[in-house]
Amino acid sequence: MKRDGYGDVGRWIAFCLGRMIEQKWIRFEPVSSKRCLAVGLVGSVVVYFMLETMWPPMISLLGAHWGTFAANMVVFLFILSVWPLVLKAVQKNEHEQRQPDEHRRRK
Repeated sequence: MKRDGYGDVGRWIAFCLGRMIEQKWIRFEPVSSKRCLAVGLVGSVVVYFMLETMWPPMISLLGAHWGTFAANMVVFLFILSVWPLVLKAVQKNEHEQRQPDEHRRRK
């Protein structure tokens, strides 16, 4: 297999695992709010820095083929599973903060 094939396989496996994890346990439902938009932008910055800083250590640790495979798996699992979990927690926190205000208005 060529060197770039390992990264593709890592992304494919991470996509399948991340999709299964998200559908089975996380169940993220997108909601538009300013806080979620800000957290999403922070997530983009985190992914950018992961992409910039993860490859050299992984490649020096595991070699060019397996390092690329592992780095792609970590980044895609982060995008598909970890960050939706963070966004869901932010949405839940925002909903809980807003709920007492709505309860006071009804009385």
